[in-house]
Amino acid sequence: MIRTAQRSHHATFLGNLLIGSYAPGNSLLHRTPLWGKSLLCACLLLALAVTGWEVALYVLFFCFILSWSAGMRIRTLLKIVYTLRWLIILLGLYYLFWGTWQNAVDVMCTMLGAILISRILLTTTPLPLLLDGIIWLLTPLKLLGISPKRMGLMLALVIRSIPAIMDSWGALQHAAHARGLPKRSTWRLLVPLVVQTVGYAQITGDVLTARGRRTLKGIFFYGTRNIIPG
Repeated sequence: MIRTAQRSHHATFLGNLLIGSYAPGNSLLHRTPLWGKSLLCACLLLALAVTGWEVALYVLFFCFILSWSAGMRIRTLLKIVYTLRWLIILLGLYYLFWGTWQNAVDVMCTMLGAILISRILLTTTPLPLLLDGIIWLLTPLKLLGISPKRMGLMLALVIRSIPAIMDSWGALQHAAHARGLPKRSTWRLLVPLVVQTVGYAQITGDVLTARGRRTLKGIFFYGTRNIIPG
């Protein structure tokens, strides 16, 4: 019973482990204005994208320091690396055999750094404030007839949906393990995952419809039924 409860808790935690969610705090990053955090994250991402493995390694270390200063536990940061262990191993082996070890280090540091940067922004900024900033940034899209607020709605759905889908996958894996399903048969969980994902999408659509917001048709462009005022 205890092990089952622990697995269930782990499955629920998995969704927010890589993506992150807002955690109230009083750190320097929490008090930094959105534009300042966004500029910092953009500079770090640019450094990861255009520099070599040496700079990428320093940026990754700096991201760990920023994450820790924002209130993330060392155990959580290590668990992120552990969760991605197979992807890291496969990428490392690929670049070792068909590239160089410098490329392997660069790719792994860039991947982990990008994940930490996104977590820093999401865990230190309330989602409504973050979406307001994104909507402001997308204001020029009005010239193309695209509603920035509707784009903000789509981004909010994406941010909420990814952890939910990951939680469903984790719950299915632990349920299959509890019933003795061999690990080599994990592919059989794809159909239940798709069913649960479609069900989640339908529930989300019903909620939006109940609130007077159309879900698919007309969600991007003006001239259709108003989803979000303005």
